[in-house]
Amino acid sequence: MSNFLTASQVTGGLNGSAPRIHSCSTADNLATVTTAGYVADQVAKGTMSYLDRVYLNYDVNGTKATGVFTVTATSNGSLVAANVGTGSAGRASLNIKAGITAALGAGAGPTAAVATGVAAGDIVVATILTSTNAVAVSKAVAAANQITFTFTGDPAAGATVQWHAISPTP
Repeated sequence: MSNFLTASQVTGGLNGSAPRIHSCSTADNLATVTTAGYVADQVAKGTMSYLDRVYLNYDVNGTKATGVFTVTATSNGSLVAANVGTGSAGRASLNIKAGITAALGAGAGPTAAVATGVAAGDIVVATILTSTNAVAVSKAVAAANQITFTFTGDPAAGATVQWHAISPTP
């Protein structure tokens, strides 16, 4: 049974066709999190599905480590180390780019920002890093070398956004 200290779904998806991405943390070690059936409780509740990706902070001799795992059907829900960014034949790979925008202008958007290496179709996870007003990113759309952000309100001039763009190929 999973022993997550924190767990949140980062992106939505459809079981079997568009996996979800989760960000979780645990005090368990690698041997425990890769035990058959570790996330069976999460699969049974519907919070995780087979083929979902899990970015997991776990314990290595008292030090936190981070790994990327895939939810498998083994024992109704197990985590196996995911092959990320290597492009090995027959296995999925991910390319993750990250950055912080230059200061943006005022207005709720949409506002385009330079994001070198980002491509149309990338999954973007974004959050306000600095802002005069209390707003959030309501939409982030990837295009060639840019991301267009829409906010829940006017963040005011000078706002910055921290972003991660995830694509299925290196």
